[in-house]
Amino acid sequence: MKVPLVKLSLLLLGAMQAEASCVAGHREQISSGYWVEYKCDVFKDGDIYYDIESTKECAKLGQADKLVCTYNDASKGCIVSKEGGKEGGSKGSIYLMPVEESEIEPEDPFAKPCSGKLSDCQSALAKHKPAEIECPANNKRVAEVKGRKYVLECGTDTWLGSADKIGTQETFADCISVCAGMPDCYFISWSKTSKSCWVGKKNILYGENKYSKNMMSAHHIL
Repeated sequence: MKVPLVKLSLLLLGAMQAEASCVAGHREQISSGYWVEYKCDVFKDGDIYYDIESTKECAKLGQADKLVCTYNDASKGCIVSKEGGKEGGSKGSIYLMPVEESEIEPEDPFAKPCSGKLSDCQSALAKHKPAEIECPANNKRVAEVKGRKYVLECGTDTWLGSADKIGTQETFADCISVCAGMPDCYFISWSKTSKSCWVGKKNILYGENKYSKNMMSAHHIL
């Protein structure tokens, strides 16, 4: 629902109780390749729309032309700025400024869920382990790990030739996860008894899988 342009300091109802949480400088991804940065208690003049449920929904209204939008949670209102629109103060409003994707910094890999204690980190990482990578329940099934798909082979050992042993990994899933993080890794084998993990590159000539009770293997589907 569009409302005619008026003086927006009257429209934004800053005295209302409910407010969306605003952290100045916070950056939110609206869609692939499109981000906005928050400014708090500020608006920019433009067309106002109501019945808008979130900052993301508001920002999408201006995405096509990369326009600044302003969201006010109390009134569920969203302003899509106009050319030459002026800025003003509005308590509880969130100013959504488009940001080039190239300016977005990568997320801190050492931030939460790990609080610093080893036990907490292990617990948090466990929640992100690949699902359904168990033998023999998932034999011959496909599992997705870090965006890559693997066919699981239980009770088999992939003949890896000159594959690299990368030490021990606690589980079959952990061994696959290591491979998934290596761009040139294609095959893996993991020993249930020694917990040794081997990885093989896709340019290595492989033989057939051989039966081995305590071995598990997987190969990446290209």
